[in-house]
Amino acid sequence: MEVSKDGFHLVIELEDLGPQFEFLVAYWRREPGAKEQTKVVRSRGVPVHLETMDPGATYCVKAQSLVKVIGRHSAFNQAECVEVQKEALPLALALFAFLGFMLILVIVPLSIWKMGQLLQYSCCPVVVLPDTLVNKLPLSLQHDADQRAVP
Repeated sequence: MEVSKDGFHLVIELEDLGPQFEFLVAYWRREPGAKEQTKVVRSRGVPVHLETMDPGATYCVKAQSLVKVIGRHSAFNQAECVEVQKEALPLALALFAFLGFMLILVIVPLSIWKMGQLLQYSCCPVVVLPDTLVNKLPLSLQHDADQRAVP
């Protein structure tokens, strides 16, 4: 019997002894007053999920073989226990989340400002007259010139 954990899953792999063998697997959470649970496993050398474990807890497993043809069983083997580490938020994940949040705080206002500029110049462009059309005379001289030009 091989007991392992896959993330928070308690997994057991039993030796394949042939089609006439089954295994009675008992497992429990190692704590005072814990109830032992059992499961019949028809192993073909394939890992079997027993339970989803709680973070920071230790789980123990023992098994006995059953021969269906003659109705006999072996004694339980010695229990094997595995411990699940407590769940903790990795520091790198927290750092990436913080940097992403700060990046959004900078990029969103900058994008809004840039879009405002683009819309201003697209919708309401500033019209500049060419130099040939701009009257460069002072206003008083311009008035005199306009009167002389009228016949």
